[in-house]
Amino acid sequence: MRDASVDRAVDALRRGEVVEARRLCRDILKTREDDPLPWRVLGAIDAAAGDLGAARTALETSLRLDPSHAESLLELARIDLAQGRRDAAVVRLEEAARASPGPILLTRIGEILGNLGMVDDAEVCFRRAMQSDPASVAARFNLALARMAAGSTGEACQLLEQVVSARPGLAAAWLYLGGALNALGKYAEAIRALRRHLELKPESPEGHTWLGASLQFLGDFEGAEERYREAVTIDPGCADAHANLGKLLLAQEDPCQAEFHFRCALDARPDHVQALSGLAAWLDDQGCYQDALDLVEDHAHEAPGVLGPIHARILRHLHRPDQAIRVLDRAEAEPGLPLDARVQLAFSRAAAADESGDYAAAWEAAETANRLRREVMPAGMADSDIGAMEQAVADLRLAFSKEEMSGLARSRCPSERPVFIVGMPRSGKSLAEQILCSHASVSGAGELRALGEVSSDLAKSLGGWPGSAARATTDLLGAQAGRYLAVLEEAVGTDAARVTDTMPFNFVHLGLIEMLFPGARVVHCVRHPLDLVLRCYFKNFAGRSLSFAFSLDHIARYYLSYRSLMLHWEAVSGLPVYLLRYESLVTDPEQETAGVLKFLGLPWDPACLRFYETGVATSAGPTPIRRPLDQREVGAWTHYAAGLSDVSGRLPVAEYEHGGF
Repeated sequence: MRDASVDRAVDALRRGEVVEARRLCRDILKTREDDPLPWRVLGAIDAAAGDLGAARTALETSLRLDPSHAESLLELARIDLAQGRRDAAVVRLEEAARASPGPILLTRIGEILGNLGMVDDAEVCFRRAMQSDPASVAARFNLALARMAAGSTGEACQLLEQVVSARPGLAAAWLYLGGALNALGKYAEAIRALRRHLELKPESPEGHTWLGASLQFLGDFEGAEERYREAVTIDPGCADAHANLGKLLLAQEDPCQAEFHFRCALDARPDHVQALSGLAAWLDDQGCYQDALDLVEDHAHEAPGVLGPIHARILRHLHRPDQAIRVLDRAEAEPGLPLDARVQLAFSRAAAADESGDYAAAWEAAETANRLRREVMPAGMADSDIGAMEQAVADLRLAFSKEEMSGLARSRCPSERPVFIVGMPRSGKSLAEQILCSHASVSGAGELRALGEVSSDLAKSLGGWPGSAARATTDLLGAQAGRYLAVLEEAVGTDAARVTDTMPFNFVHLGLIEMLFPGARVVHCVRHPLDLVLRCYFKNFAGRSLSFAFSLDHIARYYLSYRSLMLHWEAVSGLPVYLLRYESLVTDPEQETAGVLKFLGLPWDPACLRFYETGVATSAGPTPIRRPLDQREVGAWTHYAAGLSDVSGRLPVAEYEHGGF
């Protein structure tokens, strides 16, 4: 039954007229001091005014008159929390829940319990609320968050899908649905949910951040970076966006910017585990292993699933692989790990077990890691990508046949500055770059996208590439060569005589490189085919262009296409190419390095043998090598011969072992 006089006091409070609301309530109490309702309303009024002592007195009076009233208990619990009396608040909330309140109050009680970390108790409240009112969107939404916190992401996802079906305009539900889908590895579906969230709430930093994560997982690094930067523009203190952007930049060879964003995230949230993980990785890359270890171990108990992989990597770099495995054991025991975390932990276990000599465990972990990684990739993507690669190689062989090659135009650009380091992933390109970048006359530009952009421009202006190569003119090629050199200059900012470009896909562009820079030099890094397959299979690559690396069959197909094209260039190209064998480099680094430097027209520099020391190499790869060379990985494939047997017969092992590639 409605109480008109009390309603007037409540209406005044809603209008913000606290003094008037209190006056009306006290007038009621002059004649109804034994009525719990006006005391309860007065308590809410005093709480809204910030007078918690008076609010407590009014609410306790209300409870004396009506000892089991859930709303009074709930309001007193809130006052207890505001005054730092957590235990008292929990008792009040439990009493309120036992008082059989309606679904709205049960949901509110559950929300507070959930915020206090009492997820199981909160879940009980939400389920009771849904039993009382199956149509309660608020109870279903909160139950989904509770299930997600408990690690039941699949159930949470189903509940959130029901919520957005019932309330398609509820922006928060779309946000958390996108987060749940990300955790399940359903990135394409997550993108759709998060785009819907941003349609409803365009200025949502969380929405932009989580969408960036979805795009990054699918290899769209440019799209991911754009979203992260939008998030920190909207909210400069968005720790998640700073941490994610830092990790993306660290992977893209921009360590200085990466460190800045990790520290921005930690300024906003000193316990942000993703930022801690990223900063530890940055310190590890700098060779500051003890500093990195101290940082991780100070927080390792907080989120072992997140910090475990970098913790294990640091321990491996400190030659403690057995400790690394124990760290991974603890990390994998953490409940509710998202799929991407389980993938990385499995790859980390493979690396640690390999270094400790437990090859059976290493192979088992690698197979698990790659199976999980394939599960998160869109269906058919890897098959499509490897098919496209094989077709591209066929097109290049046709467009740059021996007959065509001799008649193609060349630019007049005389620059010998660019040095293109090409080869399969894990063939030693980063090692070669770091050694060369230790020379006083060499700087590294990293993995430049410039050649891909040049080929795209030529395709637009000439009508397709490489089919239009014969239509390229000397002047057009000269302009594009100038464009590439400008990118090179911007990347290094020095007057180094030689600048390296280590973009992995550049081996497809050797015909274009010869047309742009007839005087350029190419360093072709090669490695035993089975060691290459093994190291690709043990690496959690990022990026769409490396989608082939999570299947032994796809790695073998990619290798054969790459080798076919490199043999073709050898037959038709006039570019000088130095064949740098990984095994020779690690066995006799001085002789092999001297040979490469002579090929590049550079004098000997002893600093090249100290490439692993911090501050020696300029613009080395995103994960610099901080140890002297050793031969541990030479011939490592023999430990995994059984696992590699399905592809070993398809690869040119004998040719390589007899001096070819």
